[in-house]
Amino acid sequence: MPKPTPGTFRKGKPSGDSRRRTKKAATKGGRHEASKNVRRESRLPKTTDPVTLTITEIGAKGDGIARLEGVDKPYYVPLAAPGDRIIARPTAETTDFIRATLLELLQPGQDRRQAPCPLFGPCGGCQVQHLSEDRYTRFKQELVQRALNSHGLKEAPVRPIKSIAPGSRRRATVFGRVLAAGPVLGFLEAGSHRIVNLDQCPLLTDKLNALLDALRVKVLPQIAAGGSGSFTLLDQESGVDLTIQCDEEPTLDQRRYLVEIAEELDLARVSWATGAEPPEPIAERRAPVMTLSDVPVLPPPTAFTQVSAQSEEAIVDAVLDALPDCDKVLDLYAGIGTLTFAAARRAKSVLAFDGADDAIKALQKAADRAQFGDRVKSEVRNLAQRPLLHQELSGFDAAIFDPPRAGAKEQSAQLAQSKIPVIVAVSCNPQTFGRDARLLAEAGYRLDWVQPIDQFLWSFHVEIVARFVFEGA
Repeated sequence: MPKPTPGTFRKGKPSGDSRRRTKKAATKGGRHEASKNVRRESRLPKTTDPVTLTITEIGAKGDGIARLEGVDKPYYVPLAAPGDRIIARPTAETTDFIRATLLELLQPGQDRRQAPCPLFGPCGGCQVQHLSEDRYTRFKQELVQRALNSHGLKEAPVRPIKSIAPGSRRRATVFGRVLAAGPVLGFLEAGSHRIVNLDQCPLLTDKLNALLDALRVKVLPQIAAGGSGSFTLLDQESGVDLTIQCDEEPTLDQRRYLVEIAEELDLARVSWATGAEPPEPIAERRAPVMTLSDVPVLPPPTAFTQVSAQSEEAIVDAVLDALPDCDKVLDLYAGIGTLTFAAARRAKSVLAFDGADDAIKALQKAADRAQFGDRVKSEVRNLAQRPLLHQELSGFDAAIFDPPRAGAKEQSAQLAQSKIPVIVAVSCNPQTFGRDARLLAEAGYRLDWVQPIDQFLWSFHVEIVARFVFEGA
């Protein structure tokens, strides 16, 4: 693989995930621990003397943690593993810790392995590829347990984590920029807006990897000459769905070229999003199709989907394990119906809500085509601004909620008052899950079990499915 060529991405970084705009597992470059302290961070002089450290633990963002005699704050060192003896240069200081850069690995620890990707380190997409398999699994379990402990839920049973294989990620956003030396396309560097040139990624499906070079060489120079853009890719059943994000509207020549490139690269659909505007389909050679619990759905461009078919299956299995056979189920933050149609296996009727109009339209059309229209109903509603009130929740036998990374504080407060017998929570953020779970627990809900799912491989993110049972206040 050629040496990475860095490029600078100066403009806004649009997310391909319309529901979870703060979650960029494949592109996020920040590695710092305790992000609330970033604004109080003081940069240290570049002449600051290096220190010799022994890493003793791993932090919640994947940084190695070490303590030095006579220093009252711990050191946080990206790319370090427990047991490593290293030389590191302190680069910044916050009220709680000292950030440092790994300069030299003097002696590897027992928890270190050779990272499988040669771009690990410069690329900000992964933070913990260097951990041994056993330590990596424990790290993911600890992320969940720490969150539960911090919210007074340490007694909740946590099941063993379900792992997802490399090469299964079907959704990703890559960034591109045309430089004087040529076009660069890839993920962002750690802690930077610079782009690491990417030929292959061990996380992505074969279809997505096969498109990277063509996007860099054939598409990027045509759509962003002298500028930058991003590409959101979704490997679905009818082919790859590509959405291009740029600051400028496409010209007629660009539209014609994209129609040709869709044919050449055998893309199912190509869309273009200008700034914050919704994506506009440019070419659709085949209808995009995702089958959700045996129901074919035609998702809109950049619709939220789970990152892999394997993780989707694991989440659906856990949700079905949590749901009883019942009459009425509520699905909150339903998206295009990933859990709606799964719930329809157990319930006589499902009512789905989401704030994305295009997603709800896709869900309802799929339900109607599958002759589920009498069992599956949906409604557009922004649940952060207008949560369903506890009075509106009366009469449901079970509820599912799968919010963005920010969680569902307002909606959880209403669910807590509802006395719905069973509530199933799905979350991609253990900390906001813990906060919302505490609201339910204080209102008389028992946290029956928690199922971690490692769908964000080699990152500091983890998915959770949890079952709550109402036992009374």
